[in-house]
Amino acid sequence: MRRLQTIPCHLYSRIIDKDLIPLFDYAVTEVRVLRRAGSAFVASHFSYLLECGLEIPSEKDLNFTYMRNAFIASIEEETNPKHSEMFGLSLYYWKQHTQNMPNCNTGGINFIINYAVKNYLTAFKNYHYYSLQSHWTKVCKIRYDISKKKAQMVVRKLYESFDLEVFDNFSNADDEGVTLEVRDEIDEIADAENDRLPFNLKTLEDRIRWHYQLSNELSSLVEDSNGFPMAPICTSGDFPFIDVDKAGLKELLSFAINLGSELFEAKTHLCILDNYCVEKGKNYVIAEDISISDLFNLPHRSPGWELSNTFRTDGLCCHLIWEKAFKKDIAITEADYHEYQEKLIQYQKTWDNEVELAKKECREPNKHKRLFLDSKAKVEETDKKIYPSKSVDDFNNGKPGMYSMQILSEIQIAPGSPAYAVDPGMIDLFSSCKVPNFNVNADMEPIKGPSISSAEFYNRIRVKTPKNDGLNAQLSACSLKTSNYTLFLQNLSSWSSLTQSVFDNYGTRRLRSKKFKRYQEKQQFYDTIAEKLFPEKDATVIMGNGKIQVTMKGRATCPTAKITRHVAMKRRVIFAHEGYTTKKCSHCRYKECDTNILYDMERGLITSLTGHLYLKQIHGLRQCHIATGHGTEILMPRETSSSPLLATCEPENEPLTYIHLLLPQLEVLSLPRELDA
Repeated sequence: MRRLQTIPCHLYSRIIDKDLIPLFDYAVTEVRVLRRAGSAFVASHFSYLLECGLEIPSEKDLNFTYMRNAFIASIEEETNPKHSEMFGLSLYYWKQHTQNMPNCNTGGINFIINYAVKNYLTAFKNYHYYSLQSHWTKVCKIRYDISKKKAQMVVRKLYESFDLEVFDNFSNADDEGVTLEVRDEIDEIADAENDRLPFNLKTLEDRIRWHYQLSNELSSLVEDSNGFPMAPICTSGDFPFIDVDKAGLKELLSFAINLGSELFEAKTHLCILDNYCVEKGKNYVIAEDISISDLFNLPHRSPGWELSNTFRTDGLCCHLIWEKAFKKDIAITEADYHEYQEKLIQYQKTWDNEVELAKKECREPNKHKRLFLDSKAKVEETDKKIYPSKSVDDFNNGKPGMYSMQILSEIQIAPGSPAYAVDPGMIDLFSSCKVPNFNVNADMEPIKGPSISSAEFYNRIRVKTPKNDGLNAQLSACSLKTSNYTLFLQNLSSWSSLTQSVFDNYGTRRLRSKKFKRYQEKQQFYDTIAEKLFPEKDATVIMGNGKIQVTMKGRATCPTAKITRHVAMKRRVIFAHEGYTTKKCSHCRYKECDTNILYDMERGLITSLTGHLYLKQIHGLRQCHIATGHGTEILMPRETSSSPLLATCEPENEPLTYIHLLLPQLEVLSLPRELDA
């Protein structure tokens, strides 16, 4: 198999021939228009089919060819008869409302378009698989007036009944601590949803129809809600990253030669001809032996890594893809094994016939006939595939990395070695306390440790981009995120006329430079975060493994997982449970701690989406009555004190006698008894 690793770099600093950059700029510009128009047309077409009750393409028919025809049909000036027959009246209505859409030229970028369409087809299928779970959860939450976690458990139960894979966020909504009454309630709601489900969700076309029905239900349940579109729409004005391989590069060069100086300066054109073309009489022929590795000044890599035949670029930045061969045993069924062997025999026969035919015709065999025999499965090396280690020896030897909490009772930590208990969060990315002298089974008094907030992180990487509030207001007024086809057409004319303004405001070279500069700032931050928070090289970091929400309306995303992975590259990180973290205080240390939830009395009663009145809880703020033993009450804000006993190992049927690490102690605040009421 082949392991892939992507390394971002600046195109100007890595590419040898700077005259190729106008080619990539041209390709990126045209693909940007195509993605925006094509994705909107797909959403329009499926909304039209569903609203008219027409037949939806099956999963077999909804292939790459179908999606590519839809993308091309959305930007062609004269309607192709084949496309008119395939997409019918939806294409006619589309043409009537998109006369102000910028033109797109597909010359010289067919291979690049193929990559873009394949990526969108994958996104389309995932949209009606994983996004369907989120949208279904939202409808269940409103329809049955239940919490989000209960709604997630309902949808998870329904998905599992159809043997469908559950999204990670839903699988983490485990049943631990759920009472029998709640289980019965979830089962009852799941049965009610299953009874009104008219489709078999195992097929893509049925999931699309059910998605459409949920969108209509959401529009009827929530006032001023237009539901959600029937396909993901590329609304961004940024220049997209395109995939360029040897075939795509050769096609771009041929396009530049045929077009001549109409697109590029004469000097640039001649330079391209000299470097990549062979002159035969008066005709220029693209050299067959174009190598991607010859285009770049490549950084030094460890042995075994090779540059892939494909790279990604947005005209300014470049992502080089490296490959490394490795062996991995994969469990497959016997039927899959026999199918693979049959294909292998069939392709071998095809290759043998090609060799014999080439000998008779006195030519070289077509190498494309052997692609299947030489191909190896590729595995993208992502951070999601990193799992905590259970090796006690590696930990005791001081090897940095992520370790499971199962090794807590077996590890050996040198006397005097510092330890940190860290609680990840949304507003405060890391809140910690420090134990200078780490000793097991000792009553330790921690001191306040380093912390980093979300504001500090974003100020450090300088995430500041200009906003055009007037344009954003216009785009919001003509949003295409709806399944109502009539409303879709009403907004389509204004949306298409604003496309060029979106490109001018959010797709400039200056913004692309800022994006790459932001990436560099992030990498510098990640490289120094371990030394900043935990300066001791022998420090042990005990990290809470609670599944926090990484996005929240009105707040920037929190990159706690990325920071944790970079810390684990230089320090030993142990994950610990965050059970009962909002039920205990850092003074009591036990589950029996008597705490009350506090409500926002100043805000008063709030009306829910279903019309019920309720008091909003203050997130993570609890009140303890027995912490001091003198009747004095204290407040426990989660973002500053977080969980007591965060790093406590609590084996089954044993007392809490292992590691007692507390987060920062709280100031004891004397409060009047009226506040409790």
